[in-house]
Amino acid sequence: MAREKGLDPATGYRLPPPPEPKAEAPKPPPPARHASTGDPCPRSGLWRCVDTGQECLLDQGHPMPETAYQRPARGWLNRLRGINLAFSHMGSGYWEWLGNKPKEKAATNDPPGNAA
Repeated sequence: MAREKGLDPATGYRLPPPPEPKAEAPKPPPPARHASTGDPCPRSGLWRCVDTGQECLLDQGHPMPETAYQRPARGWLNRLRGINLAFSHMGSGYWEWLGNKPKEKAATNDPPGNAA
């Protein structure tokens, strides 16, 4: 009768509530498909910089590289002389994942297009 009321029959104190069944552990989110310069690479594969179009193969955990871009030199004298100079700069970029690393092809001496 005491158990029906939720009481300990020996002491008369309330019994603790029964343990609730544990839910399954939540699944980890899928690896990210985007990263910024300096962030650790979230997944291995081919990455492309959205800003410059530069592509590179990266392994998971390595820092995302800086991107190289060229800025034209400004100067009226250079334009007058017809000299087109450009300065290379390193900057931060926004990277997106394109897919897994491409499979390396076996090296052959056959020129492309000549199927045996």
